[in-house]
Amino acid sequence: MKSRRNPWRLVILPFAVLYFLIDAVFFAALRPFGCWLASWPFWHRAEVWVAGLPPYATLGCFLIPVLLLEPLKPLAAYLVHGHHAVYGIAALVLGEIAKIVVVERLFHTNKAKLLTIPWFARGYGIWLWAKALLLENAYSQGVFTRLRAVRDGLRAWF
Repeated sequence: MKSRRNPWRLVILPFAVLYFLIDAVFFAALRPFGCWLASWPFWHRAEVWVAGLPPYATLGCFLIPVLLLEPLKPLAAYLVHGHHAVYGIAALVLGEIAKIVVVERLFHTNKAKLLTIPWFARGYGIWLWAKALLLENAYSQGVFTRLRAVRDGLRAWF
């Protein structure tokens, strides 16, 4: 039987790459905020609790911020549509910032445990390969150089 490729893959893949690149840019800018969050006693207790969980339960903990913060996207769209653009954009930006920071901290503290899950380790390896491939591209390096300049300017400003 001949295998067929999914034609939607050509449409969806560029958007997925763009989404992950934007997340990566925001992640780099939000790293200091994540470090500040890690200094909170509540967060330290949560990290200790999650560290005591088995790998799949730890992976399940990633669903909590996603399930809590993803509904902000339709709410933001509703607010923008209802002529409350400032509130809608604020809800979207703050929700994404919270999600990125919390998920990054969870991953940072539990990376070794999560990589014991075979399919997760393969997916993470593919992510690292794709990221390296993007970073090797001369066009991407130019874009990232400009983004680093913007990031450094924002850090200096704050």
